[in-house]
Amino acid sequence: MASTSSPDSARLAADADLLTRRLLADPDAAVDVELASALLSAGVLALARAAGGDPGRRAFHPGRELGATEAAIAACALLDAAGLETFELSMWRAWGSGPPDAETGR
Repeated sequence: MASTSSPDSARLAADADLLTRRLLADPDAAVDVELASALLSAGVLALARAAGGDPGRRAFHPGRELGATEAAIAACALLDAAGLETFELSMWRAWGSGPPDAETGR
């Protein structure tokens, strides 16, 4: 389990573990799209805050990696929600967390 800094963080981590175990235990279980959207939004905000602007930081706890299909579905949903195209994402990632330096181009 990821390190936690408060009782609230510990509880949220335990809830996330429980949800993950339930979803993995029954791959055919129906999931409400509104709930999934709310959880994804909260997770994205938490990840962005935890990463501290470091786009290279590992997004998932070891042992909880997503498959390519799940990652692609989530990535497309996030890009659509933010109004971003893949080209813009590629440019942002190449720049790190900001635009390139005018002199070096990096």
